[in-house]
Amino acid sequence: MFKKTKLERFIEEKGQIGESFVKWYCEIKNISYKKATYDENIMGIDAYLDNIPTDIKNSDGLVFGRYNLKEDKFYTRHPFRESSQSKNILILDIDLTKDVFKVVYNDSIDKYIIKEFLKEERHLSDFKEVLKAYSFKSFTDMKMKSVEHFLMCLKDELNLYLKTKAYIKFYMPSKDIEDCSIRLLKY
Repeated sequence: MFKKTKLERFIEEKGQIGESFVKWYCEIKNISYKKATYDENIMGIDAYLDNIPTDIKNSDGLVFGRYNLKEDKFYTRHPFRESSQSKNILILDIDLTKDVFKVVYNDSIDKYIIKEFLKEERHLSDFKEVLKAYSFKSFTDMKMKSVEHFLMCLKDELNLYLKTKAYIKFYMPSKDIEDCSIRLLKY
């Protein structure tokens, strides 16, 4: 039997609260809302807002990769995957301690990534190419010493494209986190 960790329960609850807020936001802004199907969600679509495939985020920064320790492979996450079908990104800021909800951004994914994280527009394709080179590979496939070494090398390659106000952080496993994740953040 699978038992959810405290962190997984919190993330699930925050996601459900976020979805309810997005529905409410769309209603008051007169934006049509349609929840994506399971198959669409696998393609990076959480919902259709005014018929535009949209990825909804309510976390700090953008998680763009995950190293699965059981499978010993790195996976690129949406919206950086080649298979991503979302065109738009809606970013929420949810503070459950104060019951504060706000929409931080609701527009093109590419525009957001370029505006917030990358030095130049052309760096988006460079960034994605680096991720593509690491995707579905293990640290041994890449002739590296460890998962941490793998993530450090990936981080170093991607740092070349980042603005000075942006940075990359990776999270190694802990009591509540089984895999390693890597994300784009802003100072």
